Amino acid sequence: MASLAASAPAVTMDSPANVADPADLAATGTDSTFDDSEREGIAALRIRLRQFCASHADSAAHLCAEDATLWRYLVAREWVVEDAATMFEQSILFKIDKDFPRLAREYVAQDAFWARMSKRCFYAGFLPGVRNSGGGPVAVERLGLLDLKGMYNHPDVFDACIKGYCSYLENCFNGVRAAGGKKKALIIGDLTGLSMSFLWYINTFKQLASVGPDNFPEVTYLVVMVNAPAAVTAIWAAVSVFLPARTKAKVKILGTNFLDEVLPELDGGLAVLPDYLGGGANYDAFLPCAMSVEEGLAEVAALGDAPAAVTAAAGGGGEDGSEDFVF
Repeated sequence: MASLAASAPAVTMDSPANVADPADLAATGTDSTFDDSEREGIAALRIRLRQFCASHADSAAHLCAEDATLWRYLVAREWVVEDAATMFEQSILFKIDKDFPRLAREYVAQDAFWARMSKRCFYAGFLPGVRNSGGGPVAVERLGLLDLKGMYNHPDVFDACIKGYCSYLENCFNGVRAAGGKKKALIIGDLTGLSMSFLWYINTFKQLASVGPDNFPEVTYLVVMVNAPAAVTAIWAAVSVFLPARTKAKVKILGTNFLDEVLPELDGGLAVLPDYLGGGANYDAFLPCAMSVEEGLAEVAALGDAPAAVTAAAGGGGEDGSEDFVF
């Protein structure tokens, strides 16, 4: 197995067949923030993925050409080349299976049941044009409004929200790609409304949350949860057990006095913070509504067959169209 030490990466290849001509290692997206050892790891991973990317050129070739994207996979798998390659391959196959470009088109068009329900009942989205202090994108989540009971009782709505979660994560992933280099996203989660009833449907949430860690590596540098209620200790204890250690280490949970810690993370401060958090910006045209499942079903039923396209905004970074809307 080809492996790299996390602190001082050193490549060891299994056989001479794995060694490419230096000219073959030229790639787009080279960034000066990578040191020599990181470049060595990126080159080794690119060699390992060459056959897979050739076989899946439409879905993988542009990602394999990006130093920063390969760096994310290596970091997520602690610089073990074979593990990073496996993660890369499995994530690409996952996206092919889910047909991410089709999901993007259907969400914007709002002519599919899942897209209409996701617009109403999903709980997270990507803020258009907003950057964190490090230059990466910003996303928001309203976990306290997530209707897990409704999703449990309506499997078709749960499936809609799974597709919505895939789309949301792809937006975040494309956002950090567009930002360039090692930049990562900030997620601000609002826990207003969260209660102990969340634990009754913990397995439903687990299925939803399991989509991210294995398919979207090193997207975030901080997930800050605000307006945490008293129940958060028990809920976090239950949720954290199925999260990877790297993900858990990025989570910060705060109460209602959060502005002093959150605002320094935002380029634009209070002016770009969503109004429901006390900020000066309204993103209702771009974000899902986080309403109850029953409310969503009633609205969708009232629509009949009339499509209602949503406001689109560029997320940037990808080449398959999936980044051309905000979700």
